[in-house]
Amino acid sequence: MGNRLRAQISKKKTNNSKNALITIGALTVLLALLIVMVYNPMSQSKIVETPQSNVTKNDMRYPSAQDFTLTDINGEKFTLGDFKGKIVILDFMGATCKLCRQQVVELVKVHSDYSDKVEILSISVQGGKGMNQLLQSLAESYNVKWRIAIDVEGAQFKYRITMIPTVIMIDQGGYVRFRHEGVAEAPTIIHEIRTILGEV
Repeated sequence: MGNRLRAQISKKKTNNSKNALITIGALTVLLALLIVMVYNPMSQSKIVETPQSNVTKNDMRYPSAQDFTLTDINGEKFTLGDFKGKIVILDFMGATCKLCRQQVVELVKVHSDYSDKVEILSISVQGGKGMNQLLQSLAESYNVKWRIAIDVEGAQFKYRITMIPTVIMIDQGGYVRFRHEGVAEAPTIIHEIRTILGEV
């Protein structure tokens, strides 16, 4: 009886020792993992900063403008990239849209003061038979001096246009800086132009 009791006690001690070793081993592995997570660079944030010597500040703050090529209502072909170095205003509109006509009025005010620094491109998302004549009539009625074209390439999809008018302003480096859905008034647009030019 005494031998059996001693054997049971010995077995219990052995089991306790094994459990203790397992616990210590598990804690050791856990500690090692924590150390790896803290000191291993791969566990840190995946945000990588591009050296400033290779990019401008705009590269990290603003999306690049998507290029496109269209033919205006006078038959002249142009590409957005042709105007790099100038501020470009994209006016997504429609000839039969009342608010779009209001937007044209505001853009005429802007163009009269900034035609040397700003290129305006009015792009009709409406197409079809007779649309070219409607746009020519609109240009004459409002004394529009900039390019107007029908979007046959899908520029509206590149810029995710969901309503008209939509005005998008692109800086001299080809980055989208401002976007307005609905009529943008001339003072607001002029302020944004001056912001890009560093005048405010």
